Amino acid sequence: MTNLPTEPSRIVSFKYLVYHDRFKTEKPYRINKLDPSNVIPVTNMEFEERSGAQLTDLRGHLDYLDLERDSFKFMEYPSQVDLKNDIESLREYCHETIQLVKQELNPERVICYEVLFRHSEARSTTSTRKNSVPIEQVHIDHTVDGGRYRIKHHLTEDEDKLYTNGEWRWRIVNVWRPLVPKVEDMPLAMCDPRTVNKEDVIDTDQVGPYYSGEMCYLRYNEEQRWYWLSGQTRDEVCVFVCYDTHPPTETPNCCPHASFRDETAPKNAHPRESVELRFIVLSRLPNRHHRT
Repeated sequence: MTNLPTEPSRIVSFKYLVYHDRFKTEKPYRINKLDPSNVIPVTNMEFEERSGAQLTDLRGHLDYLDLERDSFKFMEYPSQVDLKNDIESLREYCHETIQLVKQELNPERVICYEVLFRHSEARSTTSTRKNSVPIEQVHIDHTVDGGRYRIKHHLTEDEDKLYTNGEWRWRIVNVWRPLVPKVEDMPLAMCDPRTVNKEDVIDTDQVGPYYSGEMCYLRYNEEQRWYWLSGQTRDEVCVFVCYDTHPPTETPNCCPHASFRDETAPKNAHPRESVELRFIVLSRLPNRHHRT
């Protein structure tokens, strides 16, 4: 990363996939929301907390981030929407965030396909939303095949014919925003993809009641370099790429990420609340023109 701090602000711990020899013949999997009476294991994966991750604070260095080059970008982008537990405000927020994606990537088409609310105390009685907990396992949302399948899953038959003619760049981009004044509990951290060895990225099956796909978990490697924005506020977002059919370099344009427990946070830190919008971003490739 050009012009960014090189010295880690601190050393922290993340949860990583434990690699077993059985994965040479048995694909790692997780079955979500399984009926407890079913005897099939929910997962054949294990995770372990590994210390030693080098984490650098980007506070004061946001101007040097470039989404195309770095695969992620923390930035100031205050929301004008009072996001409540209703469809109308969510629709307004989605439209507002689409404008941000267009501003950053100048695509021809943006589709919001998923909204996720997270709360570090998912069963909190103070929240009226259906929340998920922050994910502590280091992961990438999609595999190469999984990202393509996710996009095709949301296209109509006509759109599929249009956007699969070889003239389009497909990306999946997430926009993450805190819903608390300042994040102290379970902040989000991003790993520089250029510091990740491909051997440490493990494809896994994710089976759910409504959608089944693939995602990646990472094995620990001391060469990985991590970044976060200390004291991230609700006026600041993190935009990051999770899938890209035409990465700008030989490095896969997809950003490993995870939440981590900040040992320096106050004991009375407000539980983290956040909203994440996931977008399919379709851009025409350079020098490609409409067919006549």
